[in-house]
Formats: sequence, C-alpha cells, structure tokens
Amino acid sequence: MICLPVLLLLCQLATIKAGNVSPLELQDKPNVTPPPHPAPRRAQITASHNNSGFVYAKDGELYLGNRLFKFRGFAGPTLLDGTVFENTDLIKSVAGFATGVTRCYTLKVANDMFGRVTTATDAHITGWDKAAQDWTYNEVKWRQMDQALAIAADYKVKIIFPLINQDYGDDSSDWVGNYIDLIRHRFNISDYATAQLKVDWFTDRRIRDDFKKIIKKFLTRKNTVNGRIYGSDDTFLAFETGNEMNWANITVNNAGNNNSKTTNISLTRKPFQSLFVRMSFSTLSQLIICRNRLPDTRPAPAEWTTDIARYIKSFAPKILVMDGSLLNAQAKKYGKVFVIGEHGFYNTVASWAQAYKTITCAGALGWSIRPHAEINGFETHSESGSTFSYHLPGWPNSTAANFDPREAGIVRLTYEASFQVLNKPVGQYPVPDAPFPYFATNGSDTGISWKGAAWAQHYEIWGAAIHDKGYVKVAGPVYDNVDAGDLFIPIHPPSPTSPLEIPFKPTVNVNLDVWQDAKWVEHATVKRSMQDIMALPLLKRDYIPQASHLVRRKTASHHSSGNSKGGWYIVRGVSVNGIPGDFSKDVYIPYSLA
Repeated sequence: MICLPVLLLLCQLATIKAGNVSPLELQDKPNVTPPPHPAPRRAQITASHNNSGFVYAKDGELYLGNRLFKFRGFAGPTLLDGTVFENTDLIKSVAGFATGVTRCYTLKVANDMFGRVTTATDAHITGWDKAAQDWTYNEVKWRQMDQALAIAADYKVKIIFPLINQDYGDDSSDWVGNYIDLIRHRFNISDYATAQLKVDWFTDRRIRDDFKKIIKKFLTRKNTVNGRIYGSDDTFLAFETGNEMNWANITVNNAGNNNSKTTNISLTRKPFQSLFVRMSFSTLSQLIICRNRLPDTRPAPAEWTTDIARYIKSFAPKILVMDGSLLNAQAKKYGKVFVIGEHGFYNTVASWAQAYKTITCAGALGWSIRPHAEINGFETHSESGSTFSYHLPGWPNSTAANFDPREAGIVRLTYEASFQVLNKPVGQYPVPDAPFPYFATNGSDTGISWKGAAWAQHYEIWGAAIHDKGYVKVAGPVYDNVDAGDLFIPIHPPSPTSPLEIPFKPTVNVNLDVWQDAKWVEHATVKRSMQDIMALPLLKRDYIPQASHLVRRKTASHHSSGNSKGGWYIVRGVSVNGIPGDFSKDVYIPYSLA
C-alpha cells in the first residue's frame, strides 16, 4: 500500500432522501423510453473503448497498438470470489473508466488445517500430494476463476494478476493463504513461525521449483468458459510475481532448538536496498514494476524475480510481467514502466486530489471497489472500521455503516483522472444497464427489490395495472447504497399507479479515524458456499437468492388472476448525468400474500 501526503479538509455532508414523484402517465411501455441524448458513454463496451490486443512496454510507457495505454481506476480484489452477476457488475464498473483495468487478488491457498480461515472449498491450492510430488487443486474454484476472466474478456477489461500473497510477518494477517502456507503444505510443517525459519521462500530451490509447478498449471490452463489459454489471453495486462512481495530478515532470539514450536522468531524488514541493479534486462524487456510494498522493507531478491519472470515469459511471451516490490526511481532509472498496484487510505478527498496531481506513472489503482451484491444492495468491506471499500458511482450520504461518505468525491476524482492522464476531455458518466427486479417480502410486507446496475446513481420505479400498458412513474429517485440484502420497497397502494412511499434511511455516523491495515479481515456482507455459487448457470445468471437477513424472494404468477390484487412494475437506473438507462423486465407484485 502506498500513502501520499495527507491534506486535512473538513467536509459538510449532504443528506439525500428518496422522495415521491407525481405520476407521469404514459400510454405504453415502448413510449416510456426517453428521447436519445447526445452520445452518452454507456457502461457496456463501445467501439471507442476497444482494449483488444496485448499491452506492451516501450520507453517507460505502456502501449496498446499504437496508442498510449495509461490508466487510473480501482483494484477489484473480490473478482475471483464473486458470482457471475457480481463479477459482471464489477467488470462493468471498471469498464466505465477511460481505460478499463483492474487488479484482482491472488490465488488462494487452503490454511484452515493450520488454524486459519481459508478452507479447501474456497482455495485454488488445497495441499501437497507427496506421492505425486505435486500440488493438489480445487477445480471448482478454478472454474469460478475461468468465469471471472471470461467476463473480463467479454467487456475488454484488462486484468493485473498477482500470483501469490506475501508473508506479512505472522499468521494473524494470513486471510487468503500465502507462500508460507505453501511451505507448510510442501514440507509438512504446521507451525507458521517454524516454516518461516526452516525454508526461505526466495532462496530455497525446492520450494521455488514447486512454485513453478503452480505457475505452469496457471499459464497452461484452458479456460472452460471461452477456451482461451491463460498464457495467451490478452485479457491479462500483466502477471505479477506476487502481492506486496518483501524479503524478511529472520532472527532466532533464543538459544533453543530451532525445530521447537516455542522458538522465538523475530522478523524484521531491512531498509530498502537497491538490489534492482543486479537484474539483467537483456532478456526481460517487458518487465514492468508494481509499487505496492511497504516503504521500509527489502524487495524480493533480484535473482528470484528474474528467474520467476523468465519462467512466466516462457509460457506467456506476449504478456507483461510485473515485479511486485520495487520503487519508481529504480524503474525510471532503467527505463522500465512503473505501475501503482494499490494506493489510498488517505484521510480526506483533498488527499486523493493531491495524489492524482502527484502520480505521473503509467497506471495507478486505488484500493478498492466492491460490486453490487447477488441479493441486492452492495458488497461492503471495512478495514479497522475506519476505511472502506468504495462503490460506484459513489454517494455522499452513508445509510449503512460500511459506506464511506467520502466515496462520491473519491470516485469522481478517479473517474476524471482516468481521462486526464490521457489528455482527453472527461466523458459523461456511463449509463446503467437494466437492473433485475423481483417480488420480495421482509416478513411482514410485500414489496419489490432488485439487483442493481453498474454506475446507476439512483433508480425509478414504474407501475401499471395491465401488463405492458400504461406505465406510470411511482417512485424516484430511489437509492441502493445499502448493505447486501437491505434493499426493500414495500408495496401496498390502492393501485399500481399510485405513488410509493419510500422508507427514509437516516445517515449513519461513520468512523473516519486513522486506518490500520487489516485488509482481509472477514467483514464480507454476503457469505455463500462454493456449491451455491457453482450451481448457478454459467455467464447468463439471472438468479435471485432465496433469502437474506432482511429480504426474501417470493414466487408469483406472471399472469394476474381476476381475483388477485396487484400490479406490474419495471425499474430503471439513472446515471450521474441524469440519463436514464434501459428498463428492466417487468415483474408482477401481488399486494397480499394471503
């Protein structure tokens, strides 16, 4: 994580309340669509947003074809774990920036057998087969990754992929599995500190050769959704040697047996040493540098980085390799490209503005964004309860505890910077695609909910008594900046064309104290099993979960009977610039569950 100078700014936050509107009578659904606006930039990919082809490095810059390829945006760390709907929403969000690039998180390594949280069903790498002298894998999880990458390919979004997570010093931050867990599996060592002491990840040839087995499996894999070989897939902007890679200096602080689990081991991070100069670039012209390592630590050894980079290039000759540990000065000195894989944790919006004035490198990704949730609302994430993931396009009011009131300004600055870095005028905000409404209940009331649309700033609800005729706007603006499962609009008017009463959500006071890095503490708002995820159809997933802590999906007939009371409803999102998107499919909502 990189933190630029922090400027202090006191912001007065506006409270936004969803209100009712007067009915606007329209004769039939085809006439509901407003007249076209001048060339809105849509969330879906257009010909002007063509990222096809391999990105290459030249003279310290990135290029795609003959055009400069510079980007500002956000990392999307949940990409390898989401459902198809969630990943599509995330990728559409990324595609809305001037250049569609994001950085996912690493391959997961099972570590629950060592007392941590990543189970074999949620891991890509599950253990070591001593007889076969090879790793064991979870094919279901790899197929989930196939789906995510296929969606990115469909929307021409480029992915930076860090292969493995670093050792943060002890297992308290070992949330997704890291290279110490690989050592534990490989050498049958249960204790984290003992594994650190016995095997140096960067100098031990046995673990390096076995790490290469993972790299080979990854790069030679054929995507089960689109048939692409990973090492030949131009969806990848770069393969990163690891996430925040740093080389610990391990010291035994007692005279006891080094094999003992009680050995007191101190891991210190030596000040940065310019090991970069020892790297041979004659065969690594396409090496670029990613800055996401802590500032006072040693980078990975140059010999390890060059060896791993060459091995990656042997299977992926056209895809860039990123060293996940070095500094801009060293990159510039040797004519390499510099990319900031993560930045953020600034205390004010003004600090983000200063960051974008300061950052001049080829690419920079803020930490981080989360997508719409499968049920409704958004996935949320907090770090130490004071720094939060962002949601697009951002809102200045926090109606849920894990929404940052600074996010509207932060997203706006990042969106503008994505154009400015290319010397382009800032485009209109993307127009949202159609949301997915459904008939729901909160246990006492009948109502409507929906899975949201990327880049929708708010929504409108339209109602009609007769299917496909006479739709009237009955509510808007309605906001979905809520925790997953918390979006519910009760419907019990005298007629489907009567205005709806939108429940008021008060602003939540959010703690904005100084952050502490606890990146992968389990604060996810929606948890699901891999069996649940993979039971959903591939790619075309129009699925609504059956339950959440607030909203339950209900099934209703698509044809109302003469005795039933209810109405037909459609929903559409509206962009930040006020341009409405496509209407959803219609859904019939009965007013009584009896």
